[in-house]
Amino acid sequence: MNIKNYRGPGTILTLTEHSVRTTELRIFELAESLADYVPRQDAERLRQAFVDNNVEVRELTNLTQFPAFTGVKNFDKHWSARHVPTHIYKSAREFLVYDDVVACYWVDDGEEYGYELHDQHLADVVRGFFDQLWGGAAWLEHQDGL
Repeated sequence: MNIKNYRGPGTILTLTEHSVRTTELRIFELAESLADYVPRQDAERLRQAFVDNNVEVRELTNLTQFPAFTGVKNFDKHWSARHVPTHIYKSAREFLVYDDVVACYWVDDGEEYGYELHDQHLADVVRGFFDQLWGGAAWLEHQDGL
């Protein structure tokens, strides 16, 4: 297992940038939009990279709806989200799962923190947990413009 720790400005952007070259990305989502964590232009650039690289992005969230959040054309063909009630799953941190990576990030007192765990077995276990929750979760409606 390889563990990489991150702290400070740009942590969330860096961890998300690492995921744009995968084929499938699973996210345990806290916020309404990546732009809640990084500048909007960077969020849009990352979304465009997901489209360009044909990455399937699936998000589980405690939110019950997403407002329109992107202008990236065709992002809706690569992104889907489902609602999980807080009595089933709730987290104070955001997790990304892809390839052999489980990444996590959060903000505490205005400071960004995060880590990447590179371990195939752990990634497979977390991916399996995500997929179990996904199977029982309700689809989220999204507004035009995602």
